[in-house]
Amino acid sequence: MRDSSSVISPAAVVKSSEANNKLASDSSCNSSSRSLKAPSDGITGAISTSFSSNSSSSVTASSSSGSSSLEGSFGAMHLRGVSGCYECRDIFMTPDDLELHQIQKHAVSEMGQAPIPNIERVLKVQNTPTTTSRFEAYRDFIRDKANKPPLKHSRCIADGNELLRFYCTSVACSLGLHGAPTLCQSASLCSLCGILRDGFKVDELGKIQTTTTSFGAHGACTHQLTSNGGMRAMLVSRVIAGRVKQSQSDDDGGEYDSVSSSDELSVFSPSAILPCFVVLYRGV
Repeated sequence: MRDSSSVISPAAVVKSSEANNKLASDSSCNSSSRSLKAPSDGITGAISTSFSSNSSSSVTASSSSGSSSLEGSFGAMHLRGVSGCYECRDIFMTPDDLELHQIQKHAVSEMGQAPIPNIERVLKVQNTPTTTSRFEAYRDFIRDKANKPPLKHSRCIADGNELLRFYCTSVACSLGLHGAPTLCQSASLCSLCGILRDGFKVDELGKIQTTTTSFGAHGACTHQLTSNGGMRAMLVSRVIAGRVKQSQSDDDGGEYDSVSSSDELSVFSPSAILPCFVVLYRGV
């Protein structure tokens, strides 16, 4: 006895053949084609298919080629996304990993091989309310000026373009030694005490020159060393730069409050500088 499920009658074969021919004819004439949304692993979108065997195979080929090209593109993105550390040549898969590595392993770096000075003491400047108010009033003046058309400089409007700069000068007394806080009276010899008492003075060109680095300030110091063992004072100061003009630029487009070069920043008002710390050193 034969299994009825495996028996196919001739009439059924003929009907199936006629149906397939009709479907092929309809497909070749582009009469109608059904679109089904079929999810594919890792690919989101609509995949168009039809009842013909040719279009089914083409869909299969398209799906496999699309999947393979997608995997290839992800591999390329993955390779393009790696980050490297210039210090130790390590490779990291994400910028966040690189940043964390740099914070932990390369937080600081030595600045050159210049001679290291012998630092005697570091002092904090106790500015009077009058001195601080004069500095803040100058900041407000710069902010108000920058807020008027056609200037509108956002950094000047925010804080007057405040920067931290260095200024080197001479010292002839023992200020701060054993905790002594008293300024000396030899302003002609001790420039440091003169600055702390009366503020900064403009030079013969009408400006006060500060620098970005302490090394630059030391090299730019024009004060003669006194008999105080060759000691100098490095002032760390807050500076209201305002609108800055680059010294190399020939542009005279408007008013400016300071002039800058590669390492120098010159301001024109003593009120623009507020000394915060003094480093007393010798031996350079």
